[in-house]
Amino acid sequence: MKNEKAKAFWKQFLSAENLPKTTKCEDVFAFGWTPEIAKKLAELVRSGKKRATTSCLRAFEIEKAPLPAVGGYSVIIDWYGNPMAIIRNTKITILP
Repeated sequence: MKNEKAKAFWKQFLSAENLPKTTKCEDVFAFGWTPEIAKKLAELVRSGKKRATTSCLRAFEIEKAPLPAVGGYSVIIDWYGNPMAIIRNTKITILP
């Protein structure tokens, strides 16, 4: 994990949740395309109002990136790299 703030946030989460230190964080990312949108969407995640997200399958294919996995964790950051929340994938659906 390159983002040091996210790394510290992740370690704190593992400790608070009594998870093994070997538990992997799949991704660190911000939602949206502007600082304002990224902050608003992260706040909606924290409040529990935003409980789903979407990605473009083609982007994963082009980047040769692994698809998210059920049970996988991600750190949500704001536009400036500050950690805002941790999410866990509970369901993955690929649609045409």
